[in-house]
Amino acid sequence: MINNNNNNPEKDKNISAENSNSSSANAENQADIKSETEKVKASTENNNTKKTKEKNKIAFYKRRSFKYGSMATAFTAIFIAIIILINVGLTVASERVQLSVDLTNSKSYELSSETLNFLKKLKQPITIKFFATRSQMENADDQYFSGAVKLIQQYPKYSSNISIEYIDYEKNPTAVAAYQNENVNQYDIVVSAKDNSGKEIYKVINYSDLVVTQTNSTTYSQSIIGNQAEQQIDSAIDYVTSDYHPTVIFTQGHDEDDASAYQSLLKSANYEVSQSNIASKDIDKKASAIAIVNPKTDFSEAEIDRIDAFLKNDGNYGKSVFIYLDPRIQSLPKLEEYIAEWGVKVEKGAIYDSTNSFNNAFDPIASDVDSEITGIPSTTNIGTDVRISKPLTILYEQKNERKVKSIIKTGDSSKLLADITKSAADSDKDGPFTAMALSTWTSGSNKSNMVISGSFQILDSDVLNSTNKNNKNLILGMTNKLLGKQTSISVPSKYNSSSSLSLTIGQRYLTWILLVVIIPVAILLIGFVKWLRRRHL
Repeated sequence: MINNNNNNPEKDKNISAENSNSSSANAENQADIKSETEKVKASTENNNTKKTKEKNKIAFYKRRSFKYGSMATAFTAIFIAIIILINVGLTVASERVQLSVDLTNSKSYELSSETLNFLKKLKQPITIKFFATRSQMENADDQYFSGAVKLIQQYPKYSSNISIEYIDYEKNPTAVAAYQNENVNQYDIVVSAKDNSGKEIYKVINYSDLVVTQTNSTTYSQSIIGNQAEQQIDSAIDYVTSDYHPTVIFTQGHDEDDASAYQSLLKSANYEVSQSNIASKDIDKKASAIAIVNPKTDFSEAEIDRIDAFLKNDGNYGKSVFIYLDPRIQSLPKLEEYIAEWGVKVEKGAIYDSTNSFNNAFDPIASDVDSEITGIPSTTNIGTDVRISKPLTILYEQKNERKVKSIIKTGDSSKLLADITKSAADSDKDGPFTAMALSTWTSGSNKSNMVISGSFQILDSDVLNSTNKNNKNLILGMTNKLLGKQTSISVPSKYNSSSSLSLTIGQRYLTWILLVVIIPVAILLIGFVKWLRRRHL
């Protein structure tokens, strides 16, 4: 018999549990599937986002604006780098090479050709020491001083043997103390070299010596008008590299002119200068020359004997005497008699030239200058001022051991005012005249010299310092030649002020006639002709 029992509670319970477990499992599976789906979806979205960003990034780099902007940035960076490199390179090069161009009238920041030739011959190491920092030297208030510094800074660019040092005056007392005997001050300059034994040879240049000053004749105040740094540095280099420094003794006791400009010129050329009253003692035999500048009283026989003994030098000769006279001093009998023994007669009166002169007729321009003695080329365009000069007569060209010749002559248009208290007249004696002469006494291979100048004002400060006159070169060249000092060079000072046109009296008259008469009359004639033609049209 079959028994169907559908109402079994245990069985129903088991079935219900199974169904419940199955539903739970399905729910979990669905949750897992949903989670996986969401993960896949999220991953897909992330991948899509990345791809989109990459596409956008690629598109950005492919944009024209990015391409040209990047190129511009790169070129700008490269250009700036090149500018920096060029600037650094030029800064370094400027220390050794001249890169600037000097446009000033006097070439204030440019070394002269004389200095450049001088530096080419320099074989010995030279040090130029500034006793101040570089900024202190370069930023000085005075334009001429700072210009002088800039000029000095050019020296190493033209000679590898020259170096520059900047010494802080306040922070380096030891360096300053090394030159304590010379009283070195801030802004001073020391030019030094070493001799064969290693000893330092030096010359101190005071900062005030770098500039040129001018004294007002009314207020007596001084003003700076230029710089003379080049001649000071050249002189110092010459001094520390040369063993020969001749001494020139200036006589005293006859109310002589102090000739300060003349003495300064000699000192700048490394001559030793001293004064001596030869009435009471012999002339120092170590001296190379004596200078007699505008004596107003005569020399005694004892003094003449001392001059003669000095020139003969115990038969060794090799000495010189320079005599500069003044036409306003009528007579110096004993001195003039001794000069005549050397073949030159000192005449009375004063030379003048109304045609060929500088400021006035008594400033004649020399027409003939001995180039062998002075070193001045005969073709030079710069004149020599023969200011207020006595005429000299050469008594003989050669007599025994003596030879005499002119150093300076005035032109044919010059005349002689025999009596300086009277006015010039047509009857005055015509030139040319000798204004400076040289007499040489030769003994074997040795020579002694006497230079006689009818003018002492040939040595005036304004004459020697003028860039329009050759007096400075003449005096220094002649002195170097006769005393055997051939290394000195002469360079003009630097002036930044506007220069005036220097005309002779004849040129002034010609200019006046041209501008006031000829040109206006020509214009009037042209206008008159034009008027006549139009009138008859």
